[in-house]
Order: sequence, then C-alpha cells, then structure tokens
Amino acid sequence: MKELRPEASVYNRLCQLEWDRPCGEVSECGGIMLVRVKAFRDVGGFDVRLIAGEDPEFCLRLRRAGWKIHRLDAEMAAHDAAMFRFSQWWTRAVRAGHAYAQAASLHGRSPDRYRVRERRSILLWSVGIPLIIALLAWPTHGWSLIGLVLYPVQALRIAWRERRRGTRTWDALLHGATCVLAKWPHLQGLIRFHRRRASGGHALIEHKAPAAGGRR
Repeated sequence: MKELRPEASVYNRLCQLEWDRPCGEVSECGGIMLVRVKAFRDVGGFDVRLIAGEDPEFCLRLRRAGWKIHRLDAEMAAHDAAMFRFSQWWTRAVRAGHAYAQAASLHGRSPDRYRVRERRSILLWSVGIPLIIALLAWPTHGWSLIGLVLYPVQALRIAWRERRRGTRTWDALLHGATCVLAKWPHLQGLIRFHRRRASGGHALIEHKAPAAGGRR
C-alpha cells in the first residue's frame, strides 16, 4: 500500500512513512489487505466494538489462531489520507490514542500485553515527565526544566532509528518529531475512550469529512 499524494502535504508524507515498512512476515497490517475467507471466519472477523485500530486488532487474533501475515513487495492499492491541516493530523492522532486505549483494555491482560506498552508510553511522555519536572521546579530552583531536553533527545533517537532503515534525513526527523508531539493528542484519545466507556458513547473519530455521496 502507498499514499496516493504524499507530495500534497507534510501530513500525507507522514502517512507514506507509516505505510513504507519492510516486506515479509509482519505482525499487523493496515485496512487495505487481502484475507482468506477461512481465516476471516476462524477469528470472527472485525470486532464491531472498535471505532479505530480494528485492523491491527484483527491481525492480533489472526496470529493467535496460527495464521501468518505477509507484506508483499507489490503495490495493491493506494490510500488517500487527504490531510492538509494540522488540525486533521491532530484528530487522526487522537483517534490513534483512542485505539491504543481500547485495544489495551481488551487485550492488555493477555500474555502478549497488547498495546500496554503504547499506553504506558503515552502516559509517561504526556503526563509523567511533565508532572515530575513541574513538581521539582521549585525545590530545584528551576533546574528540573533541564528535563525538557528529553523530548528532542527522544525525537532524535526515533529519527536515527528511522534513518538506519534508509529513510531520508528530513523525513526521519519529521517522523521523530511528530512521534513525540503525538503523545498529547494520544492522551486526549485515551481520555476520550475512558469517558465514552463510562457513558456508553460510541461516536467515530474522523480527520476528514465524507466525500460527495457519503463516500470516504
């Protein structure tokens, strides 16, 4: 799968970086995929309770059932993120945070601890570290603010890892920076999930409006 117009915006380019993964056996895939009917039926298809992240969660159950997932070295379809504004990127990241939270609530206590690491990372970078820095600011006479350097360091670490995969330097830096920045909309999505679970809500989170005729 590839992004249809990666050159149209920096946000579309970020999506292209998401799709550009190594070929071969993988743990999960996106929504554009070809699935054996027997495999689909064996695991009960998609979980209708999920409003986001349904594809990776479906792949999790496939692997548990003994099936394998392969990424082919062939273009099968194109994805159109159609993201041109920062607000759209933020909403999409909120959706991802909601997906992590919901998946962890469903499978987090299983042996593979599905999405627990992602949920913990969200809380660490968006709540834990800022809170520690703020609490220590007065007793350290502001020296705790040095801890803010952890954020660019983390962004560079992610960028370096991406660069080693062959990604261009600018794209790797962009990927690293947005991975760190996304922790805050992820937190918003996590909170939204728990609020909706408490109230029984089930509304979708979409970063783009339906196209003409109701199609996306």
